[in-house]
Parts: sequence; structure tokens; C-alpha cells
Amino acid sequence: MPARRTGVQRHISILLATLSLAATAAAETPPWVRATPFGSPIVTLAQSPARFWGLYAVARFGRLFASTDGGATWKPRAPSPEPGALIVDAVPDPVDPLTVYARTTSSLLRSTDGGYTWTGIGTDLPSVATLAAEPGHSGHLWAGTSEGLHRSTDGGSSWQAAGLPGLHVTALAIDPREPATWLAAEASGDFIGDPIAIWRSLDRGITWEATPLAAVPSGFNFAAAHFAFDPARPGTAYVFFVGESNLGPVFRTGDRGATWIELPAALGVRDLAPLADGTLVAATDFGVARSSDQGATWVPPLPLTAETATAPKDALTRVLVNAPGALLAAGGSGVWRILDRTGQWATTSRGMVAQGTFSLTAAPVGAPELTTSIEGNGVFRSTDRGANWTRVHAAVEGLQPSLHLTVDPAHPRTIYGTFYDGLADHLLRSNDGGLSWDTLPVPYTCSGGSLCDVTMSLVAVDPHHPETVFVAGSYFFHFGGSGFFFLRSDDGFQTYTRLPAHNWTTLAGDPATPGVFYGLTGKQLLRSTDGGASWQRIGTGLPDGTARSALAIDPRNPRRLWVGTAGRGVFRSTDGGRTFQATGPGLGTGKVVTTLAIDPENPDRVYAGTAARGVYRWEASSRRWTALRRGLPLTGYTGTLAIDPQHPATLYAVHPDQGIYRLDLEQEEP
Repeated sequence: MPARRTGVQRHISILLATLSLAATAAAETPPWVRATPFGSPIVTLAQSPARFWGLYAVARFGRLFASTDGGATWKPRAPSPEPGALIVDAVPDPVDPLTVYARTTSSLLRSTDGGYTWTGIGTDLPSVATLAAEPGHSGHLWAGTSEGLHRSTDGGSSWQAAGLPGLHVTALAIDPREPATWLAAEASGDFIGDPIAIWRSLDRGITWEATPLAAVPSGFNFAAAHFAFDPARPGTAYVFFVGESNLGPVFRTGDRGATWIELPAALGVRDLAPLADGTLVAATDFGVARSSDQGATWVPPLPLTAETATAPKDALTRVLVNAPGALLAAGGSGVWRILDRTGQWATTSRGMVAQGTFSLTAAPVGAPELTTSIEGNGVFRSTDRGANWTRVHAAVEGLQPSLHLTVDPAHPRTIYGTFYDGLADHLLRSNDGGLSWDTLPVPYTCSGGSLCDVTMSLVAVDPHHPETVFVAGSYFFHFGGSGFFFLRSDDGFQTYTRLPAHNWTTLAGDPATPGVFYGLTGKQLLRSTDGGASWQRIGTGLPDGTARSALAIDPRNPRRLWVGTAGRGVFRSTDGGRTFQATGPGLGTGKVVTTLAIDPENPDRVYAGTAARGVYRWEASSRRWTALRRGLPLTGYTGTLAIDPQHPATLYAVHPDQGIYRLDLEQEEP
């Protein structure tokens, strides 16, 4: 039996425990914080009838955001509690401001606290394609299913069949000014070209009759019907058809659906919002257009294009009227609001953080700037380390890069990147910090019309001659073979030199010696001393059969190289890459190192970004790797990492789903 401790011993133990806790707290690194442009691609935008300024926005990947101030600020709400089920629509209760219903990819949900928690409802319903709340009646819901309409009067706890039996009801809308008038869409088939029939009810859904309209939205798959009611003209409504990539015709009725006419000038419409005076506002892929004659003509004329894009310059998916007189639009960038006094659109997405990012570059000299490109949204710039961002280029204005952002080290306003058009990558360049972009004539394209694929795996700038640009990748031409390419150009690819082609993934120039380059090709490390014209294999000591996935060169001592691997950790060389030794513990096995960054002021400090495992730091003094993961979302993280060359104590992690995170290591306790 152990001896009893004396009072002095107990006090010493408590003191040691306290000191241990204090040391642990002091050693804990600061957390990663969000430093990403606000916004997100919006799928659905809905207003609460019971709370004047209450809004819900469903963002990409099922993320839900709510606003209680008309969209000025947003806060995240809980995702679907069902694994793999993404929220695709939000339906606020018409009476209770805290109750909201959601339709997911596989179920229905109910929340009684504004979206903070969810309960599953309608588990016994057939497949649900649409959900609507009956105006003026709390808890009265209608679901369009693959077996007709079903109704609930208790907030979705129980359901009864209620109309259009046996029909596949894909859309349902209730006229808010004339609640007895209902319109529904029925998909009579599941193939391209199958008609979509429109039905109407004039007695609150008790009885239904088919209208003459059975639209055949040829050319787009599984198009969904959407309805809009004119508040200025009783009995006037619109139906339009929206597919994944193609948009269908717009029809108008002036007699509650008894007859319909097609509006041939209404092209490229994704959503319609009738204003109080009957003016129509159309959301399109290139901003908004208006019609004052019930859709017969539009200003500017539809369809809009990149050349005729209007404010807000965004690929819009939703537009609605947020009384009194405030017009809201939502699209690839988030939510926009038109200002009554100025008539100008302004972004209103503060707090909405669901915008994925693939690339980030920091200016090495001159004014400190960050530049990021968000696919489908735009190019953004920050001058305060990501606290605030300005969109300098809108995606609807033309080409913009999404990957391989590379900055000219001598002229940081010159930025390179790649753009994918569905078949081939293209090399882009901006000379004005991302405001405008030009395509460089790299001689690998898919312009011939044949089946082909061109992928650019790297873009690099010669640190000694910034006018020299390298691009590498692979190609496949249906009638022209396949392989790899590696090019160098000194004049924007008006002329170029072909270099030895490998499966290049990384290229880094020696910061001290012109013409010396190191490159990774899958499982090889190669070195060139003649500007890439010839290469020699190096890297004794690197593990055989293991992919080399990251490379970094010490800016103060170029003979020190670091190579990251897929699953075997990080290796270091002190003799210019001839031999390598494994670094210390901490990374372990199984981690794929995709990025290495060296502190330019303290080269004994190295950072490694690992896929789905976070960021690690190497300190030469401790000879081990330490995890820097607090606050960084690991699921989906690809390991993309950047160090601010002008503030080396600041790191940025780039997440393809959740944006940019910043780590301020200068906040560490000594």
C-alpha cells in the first residue's frame, strides 16, 4: 500500500501540475482563423413571411445560412443530420418565425429554432421533389412526390395523400395574393424531350385540372419548372424551366392557367421576380434584365452574354423582392442587394463562408497583397492579410484562372494561372494584378473539334529571368496520339522551346545560380544545369517506389533541399540533392505531403501541408515535426499551403471547399 503523502508533498504536486498546465498552454499554437472572401454559390434564397427581414440561403454542398437583418449579415446553421444528405431547399413557416423546413437530397427536415437543430419528418413519403407551405397556416405543408401531392397539417409529423394521385409532381406554387390559385408541374417521363404538364387548382388544392400547357423542354435534362405570380395583375403568372446546364422557354398566363403564351424574347432565364408594379426582373448567368411589358421585351435584350453582362456581374440563380422595395439576388458570389437610393447593386454576404478556393499567391515585393481566384466567382485581392477582400475581376466578365496561380517575383502584378474549358487547360496571364486576363498561345489546345484532353500540371517562372515561363502537362488527341509536354518561352509563347517531357509535377529554380533547376516527376527527382535542356537523376536516400510529392529549396543556402513524399515523410539534403536523409519524427507514415514552404527569415523552420491531415512545422532545434491544426478543417483539405514572403510568421491554408485560413504564428507565447 503506498505511503500517505505529506502536506508539503501535496503542495509540490499541485505546483508541478499547475506549472505543467501553464507550459502546455504557453506551448499551444494560435488557431487558424478564416481569411476568405465572404460569399458562396447559392442554390436557394428564401424569405420568411413571419419575420420581415428573415432570410435563408442554401449554399453549395448543402450549407445553410440565415440572416435576421435582410441579408446584411449571415450566420451558419446546422447541416442535415443525415450522413450524405445535403440540404437543397429551405421553406420558412408562414406564421412561426423560428420554424423552417428543409428538403434534402433524400428526406425532409424540420427545425423549430431557426435551423440550429433538425428533426426528420415525412419518412413514409414517396420521393419528394418539391415542398411548399400554405400561406397563413402554420404547419400546413404540401409535398410534391413521385406519387402525387401529400399534405400535412402538423408541421410534417403526419401526411395524407391529397391530390394528383399517381402523378410525378415536381413543382408546386401558391399565389400569395390569391391563395386559392395553385399551379403544379408534372413530369410525365424521365427522358430528354418528355413533356412537362402544368396543372391548376382554383380551390386551394382540393380539385385539379390539366391546363393546355405541356411544354417540351427539348435539349436539357430533367428540367425543373418554376412559377412566379404577378402582384399587380390578378390571374397573371409565369412558368419557366431550369436545367443543370440548359434553360428552357418562359410562358405567361393571364387567366390563372386556362391559357398560356410563350415569351420568345425571354431567353436564358434562371429566375423571375415580379415587382409590385408588375415589372419583371430576370436572373441570368450574366446579371439581371428587366421587362416592363410582361416579358415581351427586355432591357438589355436576352440572352445576356459576357459582352453584355449587367450588374451585379454574377452568375445568378435566384432573385426576389424583400419588401419594402429591396431587391435581392443570389448567385455564384453569394447574395446581392440593390440600394434604393442609388440604384446600384452591392454584395451583402458578410459572414457567409462557404466559398471554396484552389489557389492563392502573395506578392513577394512591393505593396503586400494576396490574390486568389475562386472558380465561377471571380478574382479577389486583399491588402490586409485576408481580413477584407475586393473582387477585381468577375467570372462572368471572361476567362479567369482557377489553378496554378504563379506570381512574377520581380513584378507581382504579373500573375499566371490556368483555366479549364471542359476539354483543355489554357495558360492565362494578367499584367494588372488580376483585373484582366489574356490567353497565351501555348501550342496544345482542343480547337480542332476532335476528342481531346490537355492538362497543364505546372506553371513556373524563372527566378532570375521572370520573362521566362515554363509550362508542363499532358495531352491526348483522338487522331494525334498522347503524351507529355514541357515548354519554355521568353516572349509569352510567341516562340517557345521544347524541353525533355516527363510527367512533371513540380519545378523550382536555384535562387543563387541561374540555369539550375530541380524538378519532380512522380517518383523521380531531377536536376538541370542548363535551363532545362537536359536533366540528371539525383536523390540517393529517397525511398524507392514512393512518390515525391513536394519540393522546396532553402533561399539562403540552395544546397539544402527538402522533398516531401506520399506516405514516407519529408527528406532533407545538404549537398544540392545528391543525398537525402529522413527528418525527425512527428509526421509519421500515411501522410501525403503536398506542399513544403520554408521561412525566408529562418530557413531552419519548414512547413509541410498534408492532405486531410493538416499543417506541420519543422524546427531544427527540436528536430521534430509539430502539428499546427487547431481550427483548420481537415476533411477535404488537400494540403495547399502558402507562406507570406513579407510576413513569414503568417501562413495561409487553402481549402477547396471552405476557403482560406490564416495562422498568425507571431501570436505564439514565448
